[in-house]
Amino acid sequence: MNTTPHRPDRPCNALPAQRWRQVRALKDVVALNEHVLEVLSVVAALRSPVSPHIITEHAELWTSLDSASRHRAAQLPVLFLDLHFQDVEWWQAATHAAGDEVAEDRVLGRDAESWQPEFIRQTLMIAWPSVREDRLAAGLLFGMSEAVANVLSVLTPQQLDHISLYHSQELRLRWMHSGQFWRRLLSSAKANDIEALGSTHLFGLQLLGGEVLRGRNQVRHVTSVQRWP
Repeated sequence: MNTTPHRPDRPCNALPAQRWRQVRALKDVVALNEHVLEVLSVVAALRSPVSPHIITEHAELWTSLDSASRHRAAQLPVLFLDLHFQDVEWWQAATHAAGDEVAEDRVLGRDAESWQPEFIRQTLMIAWPSVREDRLAAGLLFGMSEAVANVLSVLTPQQLDHISLYHSQELRLRWMHSGQFWRRLLSSAKANDIEALGSTHLFGLQLLGGEVLRGRNQVRHVTSVQRWP
């Protein structure tokens, strides 16, 4: 007779596995990152005069990426695009600008070679439900301040449409002024250097952390000035 006591599959005090609520958002961010890399590789090949400097400066690297390289590079859990996600004053102004007649002229006159219109609606479609579900996670995925998340979370679909239509030129490639990040990301992804790629992703998270800290310091400074008698 087997007298070995039955051992439960899981210790009695073990916590049940929890599914991160933003897994879908993370997948969407990575997929959009990959699409951004694909489109900007084409932009780099065109040598468009409206291309960001970070693309023209490293055009050969951008155009040398194949689909596997872009997939590897895209795994950073932060969106490669930024729409003033640390600037609550910009969002407040954009939100209250619905019906601005001047904005219509900007839409009609924007450059047909611009890459931003293709991505701003996708960015908002991912960010809006994300901040409504889990603002802390959205802060990481989009590099978004809590104040901006508060504004974005209560926008209506009509307001989102207005922003995507009239403010696409405000969409920026994240860390555009960090040639070191983009050079390291593209080259390590191309070489399939997993260690270097992981280090570069960590570097990106450090850059994001610096942005968040600067944003919080600015908020504290403005608040202290407003309270000064």
